[in-house]
Amino acid sequence: METTHLQEKRVLIKKPSSMPKNWWKQNRFFNHFFNSLSLLLPVGELFFIKSMKLNQESIKCLDLKKSVKHFIYQETKHFQEHDLWFNRNLKESGYSVDRLIYPFKVFMELGNKYLSPRFALALTVASEHLTTILARHILRDVKWLEGVSFEYKKIWYYHALEELEHKSVAFNLYKEIDGPFWLRAYSFIQVSMVFLIVIFQLMFCFLWSDKSNVSLKFFKELLCFSAHLIKSSPLFFKSYFYYFRPSFHPNDEDDSELVAVYREKVKTFCF
Repeated sequence: METTHLQEKRVLIKKPSSMPKNWWKQNRFFNHFFNSLSLLLPVGELFFIKSMKLNQESIKCLDLKKSVKHFIYQETKHFQEHDLWFNRNLKESGYSVDRLIYPFKVFMELGNKYLSPRFALALTVASEHLTTILARHILRDVKWLEGVSFEYKKIWYYHALEELEHKSVAFNLYKEIDGPFWLRAYSFIQVSMVFLIVIFQLMFCFLWSDKSNVSLKFFKELLCFSAHLIKSSPLFFKSYFYYFRPSFHPNDEDDSELVAVYREKVKTFCF
C-alpha cells in the first residue's frame, strides 16, 4: 500500500497578475470546464475543512492528527488560490462569478448547518475520492491542459499534486470514527450527482455569458471535448467503482511515482 508524506508549507508563487478570458486556447469547452471547476472547488474546500475540524476531537492517533492538520492547511491554501486569484481574474474578465456560484454556495452552507459531523465527513471522503480521480487524470494526461500556457498550468499542477498527497487523510479519519460503509457509499452517489449537475450547469452559464454562436467551430470544439471525456472514461470509472468495495482504501491505487515527478516540477514555482 502506498504511503505519501504530506508537504505542509508549500505555497504557490510566480502567478501572472492577470488572465485572458480564453486562457485554454482553441477550445471553449475545456476552458469552461476548468473555470467551472475553479468556482466549485473553494466552496467545497470550506465544507471539507469544517467537516474535518468537527471530527478532530475523535482522533487518538498522533500521526493522523498531524495529517489532518496538514490537510486543513493545504485545503485552505487551495481555497485562497482559486477564490482570491483564479476566480478574481474570471470576475475581472466580465463573468458574474458570485451570481453563478451562489446557488451551490447556499446549498453547501445548508449542509454545513444541518448535517451531522459524521455525514459531513462521509461527504468529504466521497468528494476527496472524486477530486483524486480528477487530479490523477490532469497529471497523467497532457491533453487536459494541452491548450494552456505554463503560467496557467501552475495552479492545476500544484492543486492536483496536493490532492494526491492528502487523498487518504479524510478516509483515515472516517475509519477512526467508525464510519459505516453504507453511508460512505451513499455519500459518493450523492456527491457524484451534485458534481455532475453543478459542473455542467456552470459550463452552460459560462457559454451563455460568452454568447457563443452555434457554428461549425463550436461543434468541432464540443466534439473534441466530448471525445476526450469518452477516451478518459475507462480509467475514470475503474477508479470510481473501486470506492464501492467494502475493503477500499485510497492508497490501494499507487500514485507515488506521479507524486514524485510533480513534486520536482512544482519546485520551480512553489516554495
